[in-house]
Amino acid sequence: MTTIKTNKHVFKIVEKIPYGYKIWCYPTDQLVLDGCTYLPLYKDHPTKAHHVNTDTLVVVKSDGVRELISAAHCGGYTKQLMINRLNRLNKCKKTPMHMYEIETLKTALIYANALIWE
Repeated sequence: MTTIKTNKHVFKIVEKIPYGYKIWCYPTDQLVLDGCTYLPLYKDHPTKAHHVNTDTLVVVKSDGVRELISAAHCGGYTKQLMINRLNRLNKCKKTPMHMYEIETLKTALIYANALIWE
């Protein structure tokens, strides 16, 4: 099993995003291996709502890691959540913040579509 170790966590490297995993807004400066940046993913803690289960951390090699993490900051933790959020934003009044989120999610979806989601 290949892993990437940071100061605080150990991430298992995977080829595709396992079912139930979400993009984690985690600093990626330590998630570089052989010149490639990896996208951090997490699964919710089974007993603590809105907590990361640090025993199940994984990373997947991806282009657009910064864009995907930016989308997670907008609520797009998975490809489906990005699509759902875009659909809701497209029905709203277009404030500058909404326009920023729309552009962020559209850009991230290009990279999310290139990944394999189980």
